[in-house]
Amino acid sequence: MTDPRTAPTQQYPTSLLTSDAAPERTMRAGTVVWGLILFVVAALTFVVTTLEPDFVTGEVVVWAVVGLGAVLVAAGVIGAIARAARRRDDD
Repeated sequence: MTDPRTAPTQQYPTSLLTSDAAPERTMRAGTVVWGLILFVVAALTFVVTTLEPDFVTGEVVVWAVVGLGAVLVAAGVIGAIARAARRRDDD
């Protein structure tokens, strides 16, 4: 086993460490979608626990899950189209 104090160090090119070479960071759609889902769940929980509405039944919960699923599918399709367009522009 080598001693870390005497182990050889690897030299990296300084051009890789500059901010010019850093890739541009873009917004991640998955993070936004999951954030919105958690927000909706938190809001629904807040409404149910504080107001105790009579309209929140099993059927409403099922339709809410179906609606969130539709939003996820739509976001996935939009993301795939945007990704394909970016790849086409890069080529």
